[in-house]
Amino acid sequence: MPRRDDTVLLHDILDAIRQIELYLNRVSYRRFVATRLLQDGVAHQLEIIGEAACNLSEDFRDQHSELPWQDIIGMRNRIAHAYFSVDVRAV
Repeated sequence: MPRRDDTVLLHDILDAIRQIELYLNRVSYRRFVATRLLQDGVAHQLEIIGEAACNLSEDFRDQHSELPWQDIIGMRNRIAHAYFSVDVRAV
């Protein structure tokens, strides 16, 4: 599969953020914690963000080193590979 360029990946990240905002619009923390469907939706969008971040060019990430790229990518890895130990409060 061809590599996607940084612009496309940044659009993916922005779309995922917007989707999370839609999911959580007017949703209390209490409701979020009690609603598995919301948790799953947000977790999936976080996976998309982390995967896109991981595929951004090293040059781009270096130019924007103020962002916590490793934390973003690490959250994706945790959700994808250690799903059984993901703390909903961290999501």
